[in-house]
Amino acid sequence: MRIFWNFVTLAIVVVIFSRLQAHFEVIVMSVLGFLYVSIKSVDLRNTNNFVDAGFVIDEQLLRIRSLLDDQTIKDREDQLQGLKKLTNHKKNLRNIDILFLAVIWCFCLFQLLARGT
Repeated sequence: MRIFWNFVTLAIVVVIFSRLQAHFEVIVMSVLGFLYVSIKSVDLRNTNNFVDAGFVIDEQLLRIRSLLDDQTIKDREDQLQGLKKLTNHKKNLRNIDILFLAVIWCFCLFQLLARGT
């Protein structure tokens, strides 16, 4: 479903640029496209970084619990492994989003260079 919405976003960008006629419109829409890609990519990268930081903190807490000889640590380790598998899948989906953002960025750059000058 995520790939479908990425294609829809890409199609909207292509349709918008196909309707532009004035030199100024192409420049403005290219700059807006660059802003959209920048904001969205920063959001996706920050999400990955926050998730990774959460796992590092959780692993350190597990280490402290093991040093305190906690008997329930094995259950939490199993839960953490399951969460890591799910998170890796979600990271891969975010990487697909980043790939589509790169395509949009390249398209905006091409439009700016080809039609904006």
